Amino acid sequence: TRAMLSALEQAGLAPSDIDYLDCHATGTPLGDATELQSVLAAPDTVMV
Repeated sequence: TRAMLSALEQAGLAPSDIDYLDCHATGTPLGDATELQSVLAAPDTVMV
């Protein structure tokens, strides 16, 4: 989450500016759950 937020800050963007997210999605229960938790932990994350 910190890395994603840092990258957005450096780019001058907010999480709500992101329209599409292409996840790594290893297909493992632990890996996918961890990745999803990281994305959802970012403030202003909107899931559609």
